Amino acid sequence: MVLNLLDTILATMRATAEALMTDTCTIEVGADAVGEMGEVLSDQYVLVASSVACRVITQRAPGDTPQRVGEREVIIGSTRIVCPYGTALAVNQRITLDSDDSAWQVVDVRSPLTSLVDTQAVVVRVYG
Repeated sequence: MVLNLLDTILATMRATAEALMTDTCTIEVGADAVGEMGEVLSDQYVLVASSVACRVITQRAPGDTPQRVGEREVIIGSTRIVCPYGTALAVNQRITLDSDDSAWQVVDVRSPLTSLVDTQAVVVRVYG
């Protein structure tokens, strides 16, 4: 009885978390492709998963104070991506948001933040 109740609560929590994931994404991993002359081919990726529910969250730490970079005052924060529980996220994967085609690189999988409810990773934006 207790196990069924815990399973029910966990399923409800996962459904609630997924309802907050307002975007979808494509997850890819770099491939070690080699050309005819033995050269390493860049920008070669293998699909890991597509149409994965997700949400990108920009987070600043409490008490962050603006810093000066050049002539600008900036606040540096971290960016996370949240996906459904069990999503296979790993360092160096590329995640492309379906809504705006923005590309992100996974730099750290947040195991302490990843519970039995969702999967989270720290990402950086990739331009170009």
